[in-house]
Formats: sequence, structure tokens, C-alpha cells
Amino acid sequence: MIENTRTIVIAAEYWRHADELVPSVRLSKCADLLVRGREARSRAAGSLN
Repeated sequence: MIENTRTIVIAAEYWRHADELVPSVRLSKCADLLVRGREARSRAAGSLN
């Protein structure tokens, strides 16, 4: 739960500054957020099993 909240906060921080970033940085940041979100979800799913 804490990890998911942290991921959401990271995403919010990213989107707040997205317009200031050049497209290549924007893409890499977006990919990084997707990976972090996927890791957080897999950890959450693992703790439920």
C-alpha cells in the first residue's frame, strides 16, 4: 500500500513537470514510471497470496 502511494506521488510529480521536459526525457521518465508501477503491483499481488 505504501509503495503504491509512493508510485502515485512519483507519477503526480512527473506529470506536473512534464511540459518542461524534452520529449526524449519525457518518454524515458514515462517508461520508468510504468516499470515502477508494475513492480509495485506485483509486490502487492505477492503479499496477497
